[in-house]
Amino acid sequence: MAEEGNSGNESTDQQPAAGGDDSKPESTKDDGKAEGKGKEGKKADTANDDEAERKKQFKQVAGDPLADALGGASATAEVGQAYRSWMRTVHASSAAFVSGGHIGVLNITTSSGPDDRGWHAPGPVRQELLDELINRYIPPDGYPTFLSRLSDTRLLVLHGAPRTGRATTGLRLLAKIADSVARFPPDADLRTLTAAKLEPGCGYLHELAPDSAVPAPAEVDRLRSYLTERDSYLILVAQHDIRLRDSFEDCLVDCPLPDPGELFKRAVEYETSRSPELAQVLQQLTENIKIGSPGGAQTPAEIRWLVAHLVSTAVADGTVADLDLLNNDLAARYVSAWFEPLAGLPVTTQGDEAVRLAAFRIALAVLNDSPFSLVADAAEALAEDILIARSPRRKPGRPVFARHGADYVANSRASLRSDLVRFFTATTPTSMVAFDDDRLPLAVLLEAWAIQDLRSPLLSWLETLSQDPRPLVNTRAALAIGLLTAWDFSYTFHERIGPWASSEDPRRRWIAAVALGEAARSEQVAPAVRELLDAWCEKGTFEQRWTAAIALGYEHGQRDPENTLKQLRKLGCWEDGELAQMASWATARIFALGAVKPVVKALGDWLDDDRRLVRQLGLVTVHRITDMTVNELEDDFEMTADSTASQSARLAERGQWPLLVALADEDPGMLEPLADLVWLLTRSAQAQEASTASLKRWMNAGKKDPACIGPVGRFLALLGDDESDRARLLHIVSLVRRDRDEPLPGDIADRLELAIQSNVHIAAEPD
Repeated sequence: MAEEGNSGNESTDQQPAAGGDDSKPESTKDDGKAEGKGKEGKKADTANDDEAERKKQFKQVAGDPLADALGGASATAEVGQAYRSWMRTVHASSAAFVSGGHIGVLNITTSSGPDDRGWHAPGPVRQELLDELINRYIPPDGYPTFLSRLSDTRLLVLHGAPRTGRATTGLRLLAKIADSVARFPPDADLRTLTAAKLEPGCGYLHELAPDSAVPAPAEVDRLRSYLTERDSYLILVAQHDIRLRDSFEDCLVDCPLPDPGELFKRAVEYETSRSPELAQVLQQLTENIKIGSPGGAQTPAEIRWLVAHLVSTAVADGTVADLDLLNNDLAARYVSAWFEPLAGLPVTTQGDEAVRLAAFRIALAVLNDSPFSLVADAAEALAEDILIARSPRRKPGRPVFARHGADYVANSRASLRSDLVRFFTATTPTSMVAFDDDRLPLAVLLEAWAIQDLRSPLLSWLETLSQDPRPLVNTRAALAIGLLTAWDFSYTFHERIGPWASSEDPRRRWIAAVALGEAARSEQVAPAVRELLDAWCEKGTFEQRWTAAIALGYEHGQRDPENTLKQLRKLGCWEDGELAQMASWATARIFALGAVKPVVKALGDWLDDDRRLVRQLGLVTVHRITDMTVNELEDDFEMTADSTASQSARLAERGQWPLLVALADEDPGMLEPLADLVWLLTRSAQAQEASTASLKRWMNAGKKDPACIGPVGRFLALLGDDESDRARLLHIVSLVRRDRDEPLPGDIADRLELAIQSNVHIAAEPD
């Protein structure tokens, strides 16, 4: 290996006035300063000639640039956990960034089902409608029990989330057991119902509104006696509500979703029987549709809309829209029914409960798959903001003793589960809450953002969440702001992102950077974000350049790695390396996101550069990636352009391995280029302490995963380029072997020493 130009003489770190492509300014105003040139750059920096000062400076630059923003270096791992959780939940839908629109591909020109033909009208239900229901119906689990209990008690309460098939199941039960079927009007008061108002042998269906008065147990008993007297039946459809449990305890049942695949199949068969000429086209349109999958239609309402769309498409041109877009539009249409009733609510306390449920759904969309306590507290804060916005003179209080938490979860088609959350390096048990359908978080946020007057309180609430000290909260809030920015860049950028990017508060700048990185996932918004970041990199203030450097460390930065690395090099050398900490962090992040070869090439160029600040930026970045383990990778890491899923899976199995060792073991062609970078790090005087600490961790990794001992030895062998290199490495092995607290086992130390001394890779224990 060729030795580093100044490895033996650090005092030569001066910046030449000319030489190489970068000796000329890349912009007319400040690139000379950015690259460490100009009149001041020609003067020897006597302070940096001192070796101790340079080591101190290296240690400072190698620190965590987000420690101040996040409240400590320990929060970094939790931020990564929150980030990956967001990607698994909100971004589970592939159409997350379709311009913020919804119901854009549904094409329904025929009747969309029974809901549009009188099913909800009060009074008798016509027999032809009941016949259609029977032909389309698929019973949910528990249907025989429902029928038996209705027969015994005359009264049955089916509760569940809206539009999940409760009313359809109720009508089917009544059609099975009663002579005729009717519906009560929406404003019917069960407490005033008498036997004289009931038709003999009739089955009645009534939907209880969330704010309906609930009959007392004595009134329910009297109602059941009237039903028995008139040989009638009554099914009540309700959302989950704790108030129902005392009054209807022995006739209250959960109404689960029917099997969506079977329901879809039955609905298509029904339409085919009605229109045989469409059979062949419908078969072609439906052969690739997967119902009930995480990204597919789930509820009976969605399946009715989907089938109506397919019939319309078959009649029109026989083509079907993109299935991902279609399924997301179905979910958006379903969620819109959650928010539509809010428009007609009074501003008095009568509407508070509906607002709180809507706020819970929005909070869950932002914090999906988080501890229930976090979601509930955030939801109540949002509800308070909305209630005050609706009626500024009000001072709404919290329903402290109301036990609606579990009801809110069930009515939002979500579930609670026991799980563990990270607390520093340990984990603690908690109750987690998440939507049952992966499409719902995005659909809820889309619907909430579409309500114009809700935007201001929504952004204010997210801003408050972003200041929360818990990374699980502030990271998700920052990402949600970025999602909203993608849907309306001009509004959200000027309202929040722009001012935060120029703030003296590092937390606000970090939020702006994360939000911009998230917004740039939109193909329509990405060009604007790139131009903005380029402008900040070239001519921005310190705060704007800081924000740009952090933003380039997210996925947007690896879309054009050459441009990103160029900008990061300039940022890292700006004002005598004032932003080197941020630029090196972002470069290492891009490497961890999968841009391995572009970063390796850039680091090689930086370390070979004749400017001190460029070399220092390269050394600090190499130190950062040398210190990484596989566990620190992002979920969407791609090792090489032609890597396979099996290779990525094997890499994931090496969680305890040093990242560079794992990469070299999986792709042997990368071993020598990576070793060249680490070799330069170990030979730098200013990085000696940091590189020694990293190599100690490499050697100790074998205690957690013995499979990495051989690959670590092979990598170390390449670092022992000459006698002095080998002596330095053997000294580190000796230090780790003799560590008083956690000594390296002798067999591991022997294998590593043999690999270094022989300059060979020892794959197994020597005989």
